Amino acid sequence: MLKDNIRKMNPSKNGMDIVIVSVPNIEQELFWEKRLDASKGQVIKDGALVIVVHEDWAGGAGNGLGSLYAYQKAREKAFVKYKIDIFQKQREGYSIALYHTAGEGRRLYPITASEYGNKCAVKLPSLIKIDGQDEPITLLEAVIKQTGIYSNARRGRFSVFWADQLFLPATPPEYTSKHHADILVKLIPMPTEEEWNQKELNKYGIITVNKEGDPQKIDKIDYTHIKKLISEGTVSIAGGVGISLGSFSLSTPFTFALMQEFQPELIQRNSKMDSDPHFWMPLTLTQKNYIDLMVKKGISAEDAKNHHLRMQYFKNHFLNKYPDTLLFGVVDIGVGSFWWDFGTIDSYFNNLLKLIQNSVEGYLLREIFGLDQNFDRIVLNSNIGRGTITSSVVVGTVAEEMNIDHCVVIDSNFKDMQASHSLFYDVLEEDNLAFQENTVRADTYLAKEDAHLKIYAERTQDSKKLWTTKLPNNSESYESIAAKLKTEDCLKGEETFKKKLKNTPIYQDKA
Repeated sequence: MLKDNIRKMNPSKNGMDIVIVSVPNIEQELFWEKRLDASKGQVIKDGALVIVVHEDWAGGAGNGLGSLYAYQKAREKAFVKYKIDIFQKQREGYSIALYHTAGEGRRLYPITASEYGNKCAVKLPSLIKIDGQDEPITLLEAVIKQTGIYSNARRGRFSVFWADQLFLPATPPEYTSKHHADILVKLIPMPTEEEWNQKELNKYGIITVNKEGDPQKIDKIDYTHIKKLISEGTVSIAGGVGISLGSFSLSTPFTFALMQEFQPELIQRNSKMDSDPHFWMPLTLTQKNYIDLMVKKGISAEDAKNHHLRMQYFKNHFLNKYPDTLLFGVVDIGVGSFWWDFGTIDSYFNNLLKLIQNSVEGYLLREIFGLDQNFDRIVLNSNIGRGTITSSVVVGTVAEEMNIDHCVVIDSNFKDMQASHSLFYDVLEEDNLAFQENTVRADTYLAKEDAHLKIYAERTQDSKKLWTTKLPNNSESYESIAAKLKTEDCLKGEETFKKKLKNTPIYQDKA
């Protein structure tokens, strides 16, 4: 089943009919319109409509209101660009998918600095043709290609995916939805407290399922609290516990109903709501449980009660109008499925090094990325003069000499370098260097200052927690760098940096 699902990740056979991408700013909107148009037939199926919109919402809408707002903006843009109504197309049976790319990518810094804050442009070890040139596939493109396997099951539905994770289901992606809203989960037996803490399940949305198959959504909960709810009988795990991937799909009438319900918020644009705590939890939990959980999140009991009443009224009114279909259900990706998060430095590094493992997971990842089944090392689209490369992944890199072990090197240029257990991304280095173990370095270019920034990190650090700290070897904090990058033209900066890179003696000697 796993290999069958990989074969279905083929845009000539499967793919969403309409692809919406929500980005943080107009610069990224222009970038992705150009990039995704160039990758049609390789990532997105030929003939699919691509609509990129940016979220002009002060402070952010949250992924709940943000999904509805992106749909609304895409609908308006499609009227102008394609002369169509995407809601009518959904009603006619088109599959529509939204991909969220919001956020600065703080956990992935400084890699996202190299992409000018465009975290979903982070590169992966697989090549596609862009304007006739081989280029690494981006994280967003890999997610669009991977999730296209659900296109047949999602006809007439609006799907929402997050563009920083890949997954490989162990269940058939073709299914008939029995619910107006369904969410992707990985069902598991109830873990022990040790397993719960070891897997850090308190950081994930959790879904409990009763013996009838009815789910209840619980957003980020510790083991003691969920055991208390189970012992009280207020939630049932007879049907299993699901780790939520967060990705959901909506029927046509439910899409329209949510748009109508939250039209005041979409007009005013001064509030923030996420899908788990503001949509699924008040629709599936009792009022008491909902209030208790929201109070722990810092929401007042009165506000939680009022929102629960609002959503229950919405639910009852909707089901009275559409009584033949259940409201909310789960789609299990199955035991034996795989799920890769690329949202942190360490997860990006470790997941790419799985490509060289002699394991089932390594084999499947190589299949997904279309790589040879040679797991000693991967050297892709690179020109290395001499040296030793062991247990490493090297993509789009030029070097006179490279001696590395257990490293990931992406789109970089070196003269002579040595490193182990380290990560290099978009690095341009003309000096001979031996890097300390667990080094992370990512370079970027500030056109306004004509400055080449060499930004460092330690591989296991939490960059989000260190956001305002000036770290060793760095000239300023990540926060300061991010503020400067916001004023840069990312397209022009990337183009300028590539020109500087190609003018170096290293590149010219090896090209």
